[in-house]
Amino acid sequence: MTKKNYFKIILFIFGGLFIFYILLFLFNYYFNKKLSGDLLIIIIIMPLYLILFYFFISILFNSIFKNNILNELKINAFIISVFYFLLLFLLFYFKYYEKLLSINTSILGNIYIPFNGYVKINMAKYFLISVIGALWLIIIYLFAIRFIKSFVNKIDLFNETKKKKIIFIFSFCFYILTTSYITFIYPPTGDEPHYITIATSIINDFDFNLKNNYEDKKYYIKFYPDYISDYKNLHTIEKNEGYYSTHNIGLSLLISPLIIAFDRYSLQIFMNLISAFLIIMIYILLKQIKISDKNAAGVSLISAICAPIITHSSLILTEIPATLLITYCIYFLINENKNLLKRTAFFISIGFFPLLHSKYIIFSCILFLTYYFILFKNKKIDIKNEIINNISLLLLLIFQIIYYYSVYNIIFPFEINKIHEKIYTSDFSQQVNKFEINLNSVFISFLAIFFDRDYGLVTYCVLYIISFWGILLAISKKAKQFIIHLIVSLPYMILFLLWKDWTGSMTPARQIIPLIPLLILFAAYFIDSINIIKTKLFNFLFFLSVLTAWLLNSFPLLRYSMSKDKIYVALKKIFPDWILFIIPAFRENLFLASITSCIFISIIILCYFFIIKNKKSFNYYDKI
Repeated sequence: MTKKNYFKIILFIFGGLFIFYILLFLFNYYFNKKLSGDLLIIIIIMPLYLILFYFFISILFNSIFKNNILNELKINAFIISVFYFLLLFLLFYFKYYEKLLSINTSILGNIYIPFNGYVKINMAKYFLISVIGALWLIIIYLFAIRFIKSFVNKIDLFNETKKKKIIFIFSFCFYILTTSYITFIYPPTGDEPHYITIATSIINDFDFNLKNNYEDKKYYIKFYPDYISDYKNLHTIEKNEGYYSTHNIGLSLLISPLIIAFDRYSLQIFMNLISAFLIIMIYILLKQIKISDKNAAGVSLISAICAPIITHSSLILTEIPATLLITYCIYFLINENKNLLKRTAFFISIGFFPLLHSKYIIFSCILFLTYYFILFKNKKIDIKNEIINNISLLLLLIFQIIYYYSVYNIIFPFEINKIHEKIYTSDFSQQVNKFEINLNSVFISFLAIFFDRDYGLVTYCVLYIISFWGILLAISKKAKQFIIHLIVSLPYMILFLLWKDWTGSMTPARQIIPLIPLLILFAAYFIDSINIIKTKLFNFLFFLSVLTAWLLNSFPLLRYSMSKDKIYVALKKIFPDWILFIIPAFRENLFLASITSCIFISIIILCYFFIIKNKKSFNYYDKI
């Protein structure tokens, strides 16, 4: 019987492959061989690669979770068969081939070839490669969901060390498998090319003058396919016949060794690594506040595959590294075991925050004060130890004082705002890099960072609704385990709520990423208390969040406002305007967006009380 079942699986896999190849060549012949060369080779090789991947994943699941190998082969066979839907998109490709060829863009259509830089292809090829990538990501997401489900259900099989290793390795591999496609198909944009340019100048020229690095394309052609035209005023200030960046140099210092040694993929993998460390630190924090193993692992892994962490896990931006440092510092403050190595890492983190971004100075101050408040409260001050602890912090402070004075002729940290004053516009009334200190602006910013159509956190991951429920539950139970987390995180939230540019100017929820660990803690607290992770409601929110993350990764241009604006314009031609009001856009209609967001918050609060009142009557699944 077993041999017969294996034969059926083999027949399904290779029979499907045979039919796929037959239809592929028939379609190509009928439509005058519009598929040729490298594109045809990719489509031929991809199913073979997927079959090898299929056997590897099946054996891996069997090895780790002791699942029945026959069941693994059956389930995974259906997952990889998703790729055969490519045949449907091929018909679209053939039909609109000429129209796709007529589309011409400056950035879109550039693909990255490892160690060779960018190659411009026509939009017909780009469309088909995008479809292949989207199908690949569906397969990866389905495998990831199966992995999370199996791991959480069988978590008792593993000791604590192995749990951490599995969470880290899963996150790292997931980021590599998903974001390598993004690196291949979509060039860095926004602030990314500028951080890379600083790193290039540091490693190649040993200076911070970026004039030659921006004006001569040879310096950045491996990392960016077009002329970087927005560097004047927006990203640099002119001084002593040179251009000096308005961005802090911390991230560029970190990635600069990778610039000379490797290529664009090395930068992506570095950010993947940082993101994976962030996920394991979130898991450790969840364990520290007594979240159960199942829920701590489940919540941390789900946060790994959803926005905004997944959408930023390969971007050369400061938010993910800063969030990792914040998470570690909170862990350090709560942890009883504060050995020399941990203390040194804590103080280096405090000193490094301003190097990543000026706005993170607030974390340096709060963490430093909180650390010594705890020491004084517990009467554990050791002068000798504290002198040793502060050496690394003092060295980083001296370095930054020398750097800012020698390069910008300003005194750090008191005049740091001077390098940002001319960004966007010389008209200060139109300046977005400034504070707006009034309650109305704070309230609007609070609503926008969660519910805005382009930049809101909940808009791109509805699972963070559970964080609101966790906050309400913590308040009702007067939970004290969040005090340190709130002390560290709330000042930053107040800071950017007072900041005029609440958007972050690039990808969804960029500004709020340093607060993501806190929001995840509240969500996990609610899930652990109510066991909502086994409900139909959670599954629905999870499905929407994963679907959104898949869309943002499959079609990276959707992450950016300009692309979304074009989509909204197209949608308005199909649907009535009021449909788009369901997801408010604060930059278009402030009043309407505020009203809609208040309605959302009211619904979230009502749902919380409904869940608390009826938690015993929820329809639970036996498994996640």
